[in-house]
Amino acid sequence: MFSEYDDLQIVSNDLSGKRGLTLFAVQRNEGYMLPAFLQHYRQIGVQRFIFVDDKSDDGSREFLFEQPDVMVLEGVDRF
Repeated sequence: MFSEYDDLQIVSNDLSGKRGLTLFAVQRNEGYMLPAFLQHYRQIGVQRFIFVDDKSDDGSREFLFEQPDVMVLEGVDRF
């Protein structure tokens, strides 16, 4: 999906072939809010989430890895 010149890479759960309403977000250390955030958007019909993780160190990255409808990307630089 990504070329060798892209700054982002998929680090968890490649959902690039999945269709449906998609939410894209950048997150860093949002572990406290992520469960409620995902629940809310799932309830209103979001079927796929794409998060760019900005070097989280609070466990939120690992939480996202466990979600079957979440794809996590990481970049070389901080956002």
